[in-house]
Amino acid sequence: MARPASLFATPAAAATALGVALGLLSATAATAAPAAPAAPASVYSGGDILTMAGPQPRYVEALVERQGRIVYVGPLAGAIRAAGANARRLDLAGRTLLPGFIDAHGHFIYFGKNLVDADLFGASSIEEIVRRMKVQAAKVAPGEWIVGFGFQGTGLQRYPSVAELDAVSAERPVMVVDSSGHAGAFNSAAFRAAGVTAQTADGLVMGLSHRSRPVHGVQFHPESILSEHGLVMFKNFLDMASDWNKKTGRTKGAR
Repeated sequence: MARPASLFATPAAAATALGVALGLLSATAATAAPAAPAAPASVYSGGDILTMAGPQPRYVEALVERQGRIVYVGPLAGAIRAAGANARRLDLAGRTLLPGFIDAHGHFIYFGKNLVDADLFGASSIEEIVRRMKVQAAKVAPGEWIVGFGFQGTGLQRYPSVAELDAVSAERPVMVVDSSGHAGAFNSAAFRAAGVTAQTADGLVMGLSHRSRPVHGVQFHPESILSEHGLVMFKNFLDMASDWNKKTGRTKGAR
């Protein structure tokens, strides 16, 4: 059987024709399905807008958000131009706007408070904890609790005793909390301030701190250690007594 004659004189001509056809199809599809218009933007202004960019706080007059993304920060006039037509205007009415945070169980309020307490991270001995707490005692106003946070009892093999923390101050309450935030040690003045005695302590001393033998290599001192709900009781007592909480407006139970 004879082969049908080709419409194109050469293979190159056929390839050229195919390219033209595909181009026409693409143009037709683009014409038939125009791109969806951009979603309206939102312009925020009228309050403290903190960008969190850089080591120092940076405030701007306005912020533009579009489809869940911040697309502009700066002067209000520039924000209006960047937002385009049909933008929503939102007045912050003096409130503060911050970038969104994804919190991995960070306890923001306690993190902020830890910045003003004694930093006990990396303390390699009980003596080092006591030394840092004495430095903190010199910074804290008279009548305030002397608080430290961040030591690791597992690395030190034990927690500070009442007598060791009494060496920081015999008259003022002293509290040190380990890096887990679930156990802490106290001096005599702290127990007196909270009204805890040998007769009342049994219901407060829980778990690890209540055992006489070492647990996970840590020797606990039941006379000075509180864990879990006992520690929470002391923290709540400190919340009510602390000048820091009065200044910041922090309330009992906030974490």
